[in-house]
Amino acid sequence: MLNQVIASDQEALAILLTSYNKPKHIGRNLDYCIETHIHGDVSLKDDVESFYMDQSFQGTYFATLAETLCETYNIELNWIPERQLDVDSIGELFRGPKIPLLAQRIDSIFGNGQGVVNAFLIGQASRDIDLYPEKWADLGNKEDLFRYIKQIWHTVGFFG
Repeated sequence: MLNQVIASDQEALAILLTSYNKPKHIGRNLDYCIETHIHGDVSLKDDVESFYMDQSFQGTYFATLAETLCETYNIELNWIPERQLDVDSIGELFRGPKIPLLAQRIDSIFGNGQGVVNAFLIGQASRDIDLYPEKWADLGNKEDLFRYIKQIWHTVGFFG
């Protein structure tokens, strides 16, 4: 747990009880460095040098959009290694009991039952929740579901 900010005893226990198949990168401080707030205008032409996209998006409509955007504004497009997790490896200790259920639902609806979740599939689920919250109501209301989407990404980002 070197260089990790741990939010709770439960989170620490989840990290300690999970066996890793590969070494972790130091500095995956997901709760505190996941977002940026920008106050004011951003010019793609003047303010952006690089764009980073998870490899799970390669070959998708979003990759095509990113490539066009980067080409148009002379932005370097970088692909980061895909982070994904086996659905069966997602427990409830790290981010709570709804996260394994959400992972199973995402895999069932968008992953064709392949048993994994990744950034692309989580993005599809997030959009579906926004458009059709009634399909997901058994897991929570819209506000809860968007919190769970963030938490499942934290889980995939940390352990994947």
